[in-house]
Amino acid sequence: MPVLHRRGISTLELASHPRTGLDVDEFERALKSTRVDACLLMPNNHYPSGVTYPEEAQARMVALATYHGVPIIENDIFGELGHGAAPVPSMRRFDAQDLVMQVGSFGPTLGATYGVAFIVNNRFRQDMMVSRLFYEERAGSVPIQEAVADFVLAPGYDRLLRRYRETLGHNMRRGLVELSQILP
Repeated sequence: MPVLHRRGISTLELASHPRTGLDVDEFERALKSTRVDACLLMPNNHYPSGVTYPEEAQARMVALATYHGVPIIENDIFGELGHGAAPVPSMRRFDAQDLVMQVGSFGPTLGATYGVAFIVNNRFRQDMMVSRLFYEERAGSVPIQEAVADFVLAPGYDRLLRRYRETLGHNMRRGLVELSQILP
């Protein structure tokens, strides 16, 4: 991940299955054998694979990270854009120690101009904002932030998300049918 490497942060990439996501056993081995300061995971609608980790795997990853005292940075930028009927909840639902930092943006749903980012976490929020790890030189326009807040709290945003999810679901099903006809 270039933004991390530019800041001198080394990364460890773990294997991922195209249907179930990150290999939880490998995740556990890495936590036991390597000094890990934080985990950057994308468990919901992973880019580029599109996989969503099973609920049991997410719960186990949070339990393992909690046991080892390792924060999880959950990249939830596409969390609202699954092809199911409703979005998959954040890994935070399994987090009793406030170690999961849910990070997202409205960019994928509203466009880059309105790509206001958010961090959901009380324990590390201030440190993350000060470190500027997830944004470059400016935090964004206050009027744009206010416009996005007004829009996402209005009923139109839920309708927009439902329409996106219906379209993504339709496209996913159509793509799978086409692939099954082409590939063995």
